[in-house]
Amino acid sequence: VTAGDDGLEDNDSSFDALEIPGYRVDDLRVLSGDDDWYAVDLGVGDTLAVNVNFTDSEGDIDLYVYAPGSGGAGSTVRSSTSVTNNESTSSYTATSAGLHYIKVTLYLDDTGGTPGNLYEMETIVARHSSNWNDNDFFEYNDTQSSAAAVEDTYYWGLTANGATDED
Repeated sequence: VTAGDDGLEDNDSSFDALEIPGYRVDDLRVLSGDDDWYAVDLGVGDTLAVNVNFTDSEGDIDLYVYAPGSGGAGSTVRSSTSVTNNESTSSYTATSAGLHYIKVTLYLDDTGGTPGNLYEMETIVARHSSNWNDNDFFEYNDTQSSAAAVEDTYYWGLTANGATDED
């Protein structure tokens, strides 16, 4: 963990990627030489889009999405590398099941006094109908006593499957 990092560290490589469902996370910080990695579990046919919101004058952030690889991230399937505020990927449809990786990197830091740049990230997951029987990120939460704790944020990709999956 580097001084000034956010609370989700240590997620500095695909091997240390933080697995997340589809939702928005605020108050993140990426530092120069200290990339942030996340993982999203997708089935074949599921789609993923990623938005990263930030102020470019505080540091230029780039965004990459990778297919599953052998023991970590595979090939790049989407990227967004503009020199303006915010980065967004077009929707990606998974061709293989497994963990897909998101890398947020600080391409160029500003010259201000605060290292790195703050950002918020939104991951939007749409499950293909053939994957609706899969459990979502919060399972098993079918009764009041097994209710999952959730943050004050937005969630996508949650499923309620049939009469017995009440979420």
